[in-house]
Amino acid sequence: MIQPTMPSPTVCDRARAAKDLRFDGLFFTAVRSTRIYCRPVCPAPTPKKSNVSYFPTAAAAASAGYRPCLRCRPELTPATSWGGEDTVQRALSLIAEGPLDADLAAVHSVLCDEPLLATGIWRRPGLRVPGGWDGFEVAVRAVLGQQISVAGATTLAQRLVHVYGEVRIDGPVGLDRCFPKPERFIGAALEKIGLPKASAESPRRVSCGRLGIATSLGLRHAIEPA
Repeated sequence: MIQPTMPSPTVCDRARAAKDLRFDGLFFTAVRSTRIYCRPVCPAPTPKKSNVSYFPTAAAAASAGYRPCLRCRPELTPATSWGGEDTVQRALSLIAEGPLDADLAAVHSVLCDEPLLATGIWRRPGLRVPGGWDGFEVAVRAVLGQQISVAGATTLAQRLVHVYGEVRIDGPVGLDRCFPKPERFIGAALEKIGLPKASAESPRRVSCGRLGIATSLGLRHAIEPA
């Protein structure tokens, strides 16, 4: 295995003081007082020379007990030509913290209590990211999410469902409404529930039109009236 090399401490000192971009990824600066490690180009104030240590990789600094700086994100530094330990370390951390190692058998045993979900699990066992239930809903959600945050788009979608969605009397709490049918949006005053004018127009056009998708255009521009 090829071991990563690091510039001499003198060179590291100079590169760190100058925040020299050429040395980004070639070494990492660890500050003993804060127990944080950084990239040599970090915008934070330069720590004293007597208070730093140098490491050849982000993984080495993390193994020594240092935490990554939240400003320069050294754990995300692109891997240099000698290898990709940093990328691998980041991936392993995300896997350890996330749902990728979930026990699907346990998940299925819970979801199968709902007949509709049970049918889907039987047809496509092991599916982790389900497709959209309805093409129209997917299209509306896509245009709602343009140029706003995910949280904002979710809020707008919830308002649409609450005001225009069909109520399911037998539905559980939180799942007692269906996404509105296309005809519900035709002529609807969607601006009254907080949608900007452009966003309000898009669901109406989707409801009575068709989609002509071109890779050079955004989805909203691709909506053509019937």
